[in-house]
Amino acid sequence: MTGRRAGIDLHLPPLRARTARGLGEALRDAIDDGMLVPGARLPSARQLAAELTLSKNTVAEAYTALAAEGVLRTEVGSGTWVADGAPLRRAVPHDRADRPRLDLWAGVADASDFPAAAWARAVDDALHDPDAPAGYAPAGGDPILCAELAAYVGRTRGCVIAGATVITGNGFGELLAMSARTLLARGVDTVAVEEYGHESHRRILAAAGMRLVPLPVDGDGAQVQRLGETGAQAVLLTPAHQFPTGFALSDQRRQLLADWVERTGGIVLEDDYDGEFRYDRAVVGAFQPLAPERVIYLGTASKALSPALGVAWAVAPSGLAVDMVDNRGPAGAASSRLHERTLAHFLAAHEYDRAVRRRRAVFRSRRELLAALLAEHAPRCRVMGHPAGLHCLVRLPDQAPVNGGRGSAPPETAATRVVDRARRAGIAVQALSEFRFAASADGAGQSHFGNAIVVGFGAARPSAADESLRALVDVIRRVVHAE
Repeated sequence: MTGRRAGIDLHLPPLRARTARGLGEALRDAIDDGMLVPGARLPSARQLAAELTLSKNTVAEAYTALAAEGVLRTEVGSGTWVADGAPLRRAVPHDRADRPRLDLWAGVADASDFPAAAWARAVDDALHDPDAPAGYAPAGGDPILCAELAAYVGRTRGCVIAGATVITGNGFGELLAMSARTLLARGVDTVAVEEYGHESHRRILAAAGMRLVPLPVDGDGAQVQRLGETGAQAVLLTPAHQFPTGFALSDQRRQLLADWVERTGGIVLEDDYDGEFRYDRAVVGAFQPLAPERVIYLGTASKALSPALGVAWAVAPSGLAVDMVDNRGPAGAASSRLHERTLAHFLAAHEYDRAVRRRRAVFRSRRELLAALLAEHAPRCRVMGHPAGLHCLVRLPDQAPVNGGRGSAPPETAATRVVDRARRAGIAVQALSEFRFAASADGAGQSHFGNAIVVGFGAARPSAADESLRALVDVIRRVVHAE
């Protein structure tokens, strides 16, 4: 059936007046409210007239008036569409509308280099698989994908699979929530979290009913030697590359963490945040092999491929994994079996390894460019954290707060000034303080890391990456030199 002959459904609220003007207002409201988006095709005048029991001329008159205003676009004999860039009477909320032009947001990977051809081949392989995915996936995930993931995390992250079970979920957040509910059911209700980290992860744990306590972080990673002071029965950590400070958990602290687990029976929720992206030496392995019976290891494809896939995985002790799968059902969650089987074929063909290596080279070059630009234009500033991941800290010169924190206003620092000026220049970047857990012992200060901003170099599209970093360094230079 051709587009000209196809019937097009359109829902409109009751017309205030059954006239061309009343219909025009209803269409205008639908466009302003985002119900009709730019490029949306409208029914023919004859079809809409029949559905609304109006005359064809009334509909045609409304279409003509809106086209004259630039709201609609018409082509004789072809149809009528909402015009691209249609003038709106009020702003339409949209998550991209206010996005800065130059994106240096931490924890985000640009997906414009997604290996579409290789993924398409994997989709074709999945669809022609003798055991082609059909129906709902098992609650623990597609078994073929789970087997491929077990092989992958064992080979690349050193995870111990014996005595463990691999399960999949719709992104890291779902698996973290499943873990929290499972631990709560076992009487584990207090979890330590790194004092700097994802606010969204803290919200997930709190929403599940967990009590959160902060764990300080320094240049050796989380201060796990202080876990005994917190009263926590579990801890959420990013050992391979702490988010957002960029330091790995030191070997000594890994051993201290293993000792804490053995002594207390505590549980480690290991967020292997961008653990595959290390640039200066061999990739730091997962913590999980040091205490496989007490670790829930969590990984995701969002950094290596795209968050749009919505696939994450957990390696959990088999007893915990059974409980995690059991409590998934009441939450109503279900995985896309086709996506999961496609990822299985993608892994089996080693395309995932190739994607990681490609991105590793890209992100390394961006980090090195940032360090070089700072050395040349703002030598009082320096990159902190291990050469790894999709982000780093930039340490700024320590300065006395401009307003001293008088009244209720927080003190303005070099970091907050850089962030403010960068955002006004259309550059998305964050101060380290934005990632701090509000319950941290010393309030809003930045403790070990001083005056710092978090620069993500994974989010920018290739065509804008260099420009973004150069523009940010120029802002830093102007702020620091003005001190």
